[in-house]
Amino acid sequence: MPTDPSLPTDPSPDPDPRLEKALGHPLRVTILEALKSREATPAELARELGEPVGVVTYHCLQLGSVGALERSERPQQDRTEVFFRATPEAATGR
Repeated sequence: MPTDPSLPTDPSPDPDPRLEKALGHPLRVTILEALKSREATPAELARELGEPVGVVTYHCLQLGSVGALERSERPQQDRTEVFFRATPEAATGR
């Protein structure tokens, strides 16, 4: 069936409903915005946002579970630090 050339076309795919649901929480939106241009630990984000570390960690893990954040680990002397950053798709809004 031919398409009507006068109708606008949207080449972008439909947004992932899991991501849309995850972004229903305002703190998750704030975290994602903060991590679009850099990476940070949950402790760093918690200090910046004035939220408990456990709450920020939970929301980072939730965003990671829907593919919005990438997680990396770096060994330190006595611990492993966990860093998060927005995935390229989440950072560009695709």
